[in-house]
Formats: sequence, C-alpha cells, structure tokens
Amino acid sequence: MMLSYSWDYRVVDAIQEFCQQNKHDPQTTRVWICFVCLNQFRTLRDPVPFSVFRNIFQQKVQAVEVVLGLLVPWTQPIALSRAWCAFEFFSALKSDKLAVIIPQSEWEKFEDSLDSSEGVLGGVSNVLEATSKICVEHARATHPQDKANVLKMIIGREDNEVALDDNQRPIDLTKQEQQMCTQVNADIIDEMKRWYCESALVRLEELIAHADNPEAIPINRFCAVAWMLASFNRVPNSCPKARDMLAHAREKLGATETLGIAQIRLYEGTILRKIGASLHDNNQRDEVFAQSLDSFLCSKRIFQQLDATSSVMYSNLMAGIGLLQSLMNNMDQSLEAFEEMAQALDSCQCRTEAVIDFVNGYKCWAITYRNMQHYDQAIDKFEIAMEVARAGDQKYNVWYSDLLLQYACTFAIPERMDSQRADSLCSQVSYILNRLGLREGSNQFRILQDLRRQLEERKPRGDN
Repeated sequence: MMLSYSWDYRVVDAIQEFCQQNKHDPQTTRVWICFVCLNQFRTLRDPVPFSVFRNIFQQKVQAVEVVLGLLVPWTQPIALSRAWCAFEFFSALKSDKLAVIIPQSEWEKFEDSLDSSEGVLGGVSNVLEATSKICVEHARATHPQDKANVLKMIIGREDNEVALDDNQRPIDLTKQEQQMCTQVNADIIDEMKRWYCESALVRLEELIAHADNPEAIPINRFCAVAWMLASFNRVPNSCPKARDMLAHAREKLGATETLGIAQIRLYEGTILRKIGASLHDNNQRDEVFAQSLDSFLCSKRIFQQLDATSSVMYSNLMAGIGLLQSLMNNMDQSLEAFEEMAQALDSCQCRTEAVIDFVNGYKCWAITYRNMQHYDQAIDKFEIAMEVARAGDQKYNVWYSDLLLQYACTFAIPERMDSQRADSLCSQVSYILNRLGLREGSNQFRILQDLRRQLEERKPRGDN
C-alpha cells in the first residue's frame, strides 16, 4: 500500500489503527511513503524534470492495491494542501483505491464537533463547514511549474506541460480548467463527507452494542449523524441506515420516556419525512408521512409530559411538524405548529444562544407562507431570520446561505418579481458558497444556477 503524506504530522498511530481494523499484520505490511522512498529535497539543489516525478507517482498509484489518505487535521487536511498529495488522493479516489485514515485523536475532535453546545444543527454545521475547505487550485508545491503541471494532471489535461525557470510565473488556468478544478474539489469533498458519515455510523453502532449505561449514549451525536446520513445522498440507503441507527439507540435507552427518547423520536420523524418526500407513489408517500407524524407526536407528548416545551429541541420538533403538515397540505395545522415553534424559541432565548436553530425554523416558516402565496408574511419571516443570523454572527455557513437562497427565490416569483434584489442575494449566496467550498455538485449551487438562469431569461431584451 501507499501513504499519501505531507510533512508536519505523525503517521504511525493512524497506520497501526488501519492495520488493526483491516486485520493486517503490522510486522509484514509494507507501506510506500514518498518522503522515505523518494528524496525530493535534492531537487532544491539539482532540479529534476517534472516527468520523472510524474512517472514515479503514477506508477505507484497504479501498482498498489490501496492508497492511504490521511486526514490530519480533520478540519483541513494538510495533505490536501500539497499539490502532489492532492494528485495522489484524487487518483486513488477515481481508481477506487482510496482508504481514508485518521488518528484516534483527530476522530475524537470530530466527535467533539458533533457534540456541539449549539445543538444538533450546530454540530452538523461544524462538520459541513470543515469538510468544504478543499481547493486543489490553491495547493502548494516547491516549484511553481510543478503545481501547474500537477493541476493539469488532476483535471486530465497534460497536453501542454509547463516548463518554466525560477524567474517566470506559471501560466494561469483557463476558465474551463478552473471549472474542472471546481468539479475535482466537489468530488473530494463528497468523498470526505461520505467517509465521515459511514465511519461515524459504524462507530456509533459499536458504541450501542457495548454500552452498559444508557446515559453514556451521546444523543446529540446520534441525531447529528442521522441528519447527515439522511441529507447526503452519496451513502447507499442512507435514510434507512439512519432510521435503523436511531431505533437501535432508542431500544438501548430502555422503556422510560426521557428527553433522549423524545429527541430520537424527533429525528426518526424527520428521516421518515425525508423518505416520504422522495416517494412518487401517493399511497406510499401518505403511509410514510403518517408514520412520520406518529413519531413526531410521540416526541411532542414526551416533551409535554416532562414540561420541556421551552427548549430548542422542542422548537425543532414543532418546525418539523410544520414542514410535514405543509407537505400533507394541512396548511392550517402547519401554521399552528410554526406559531408554537416561535413561542418555544422566544421562551429559551434562541435569538442569541441557538441562532442556527432559530434561523432554520423561521426559514421553514417563511417557505410555508411562500408556498401558500402569502408573500408579505413570507418576506417578514425571512427578514427576521436574516436579522437574527447577522446579530449572532452566523453569516458564513450553509444555513445562512440557504436562507438567502430561499429568500432570493421569493423575488423570482412573477407576483413578487424583483430581479435586482434577487441578483444581489444570489451574489451573496455565491460568495458564501465559494468561501465554504460548496460549488458545483452541491444542492445549493444547483438551485443558485437554476435561479440565475430564470432571472436571465426574464430580463427584458433591452437589459442585455
């Protein structure tokens, strides 16, 4: 096997854990590591043609069965900031040879991020932001021409090799090459998210199997991983896996109706709602929606019995019920649920202490009003959410970008058409998505592109 390695971190622990998990004998397992097997520092004194390194790295990636991609630190892997390592990582990914590894210490930091004091949505936001910072075109190399040539290899355009002396700057990437780099970034980000979701699922299932004390079960972490699984379609059968994981956790917690059970029931209802919304058969969809509502109402009953309705989690529950009732075309019940959500948010000071939950809840409320063609009420809820997000300094995350995007969509509706305002909001969304690394391949990016096309098509010809 081969380890894709950059400087500044230890590798022994992660390799030992990989061998243990995959039942490899550490005494006989051989790992090819570039800094040991290939002396690149000599090139500082005696430059070597790029083709020499290219051939060596390509041959190694093709020859080995596994390429180990080490994510350290997990929030912004150093290896992916180096051009050659990014090439190794991406080549292994495309040839289905990549095995991501991470030391236990980094995994614990990942789990700490999921167990955020900002709640489940705050934990998910931490992970989404951390895993979206990949940008291969910003990767570094000792020689500028090496970086240019490596990028051309990554995007499959090796026809014009860059060969410059130290006094020259390598050529800039063309617009098409930049777009190809963007797709590479999206592929790497998707793989990282998929690996984190599946690995977290395995570890949580192991935790359930060996937990003797129900109080040791990290409820927020279970719910955060379930949310990510249900929202990320790269994991096969992600929604059923998330639902089964929550059911196992609920069984482990026992028969006593606790806040932990109420929280799990909430996210079981959320996953069932997502499953139902994806179904095309009306009868099947109605059946799954009914199951979702049952789970939500069970959660609500427990919250009320425990006098815990003045809480962030209860507000999330009512937002979930509001969305579900809207999907079931029960609009009066939907608005009643959102009103109850607002009461819960006000009672627990969510404007300052659980900003993401507040913003997400009001966004869902606004979308419901928009779907009912009550545009003034929708705009009012959108603007309240935006004000709270800005006051809480939550302007650079996926929740805020989605809020702005949905707000922009409101001004693309013929009855409320305001192209200038929609364009301005789209520019803000584009800036945030680029800052987060969420470009081509992300759902928000696709919605943004569709919206911009709609706005362009509706422009009077004199504006072109």
